[in-house]
Amino acid sequence: MINHDLHFNDFWHKKPFPHCVIDNFWHPDIARDILTEMSHIDYNGNYDNPFEVKQTCNIWDRFPATIYQAFIYLSTPEFVTELRQKLDIHNLIADPGLHGGGIHYHPAGGKLNPHIDYSHHPKQGFRRRLNLLVYMNPHWNSGDGGELGMWTPKQITNYQKPDVIIEPTYNRAVFFESSDQSYHGLASQSKIQRRSMAMYYLENDNTDVINPKAVFVPTRDQKDDPKIVELAERRKAQRLEQ
Repeated sequence: MINHDLHFNDFWHKKPFPHCVIDNFWHPDIARDILTEMSHIDYNGNYDNPFEVKQTCNIWDRFPATIYQAFIYLSTPEFVTELRQKLDIHNLIADPGLHGGGIHYHPAGGKLNPHIDYSHHPKQGFRRRLNLLVYMNPHWNSGDGGELGMWTPKQITNYQKPDVIIEPTYNRAVFFESSDQSYHGLASQSKIQRRSMAMYYLENDNTDVINPKAVFVPTRDQKDDPKIVELAERRKAQRLEQ
């Protein structure tokens, strides 16, 4: 289903945290069908709060045929084995439950504050180790917003611009390590519709839970608002759909 062999050149040496970008990820015919099917998704998650404006779907029965097969492929032992071998993560496994994953949709005006992801899966108890995002935005142009931003902890503390900005162009895959240092989010508010697929991978390494939920950071224009600061603390313990 994918267009070529995976290459993770210098993955572990990339800054601000390990990552790589692979363009033309899906085979062209598969990408075309996924894009068509995304217009017919029945979303089950709706987030409209100061940190997130987006919709999500992670219910398998709501996926049209090609999207369903694509997520199956990303969960197969063969694909996961290739990730294990090329990234040297021996205990890596897929999350077939798509907790936090699936299809993500940001409308015009969509946002996602800088954050780190939950450290351990709430059901399996394994550490979240690797994120895969595949962007499906054929009409995205520079200036349309919604880029993926990657921050260092220092940049987060000082409310600076992200160290790395990745454009969410059509059929572009981004792999990155998930850790308590991997601050990521939308580098700017999305001005047009923005769609992506998200698949997460776990490692059974017997580590302790650091943060059970995602930890969001207020932006520079939010940092002095006590209500936002309190909301950020509450978000550490629960999702905020509205």
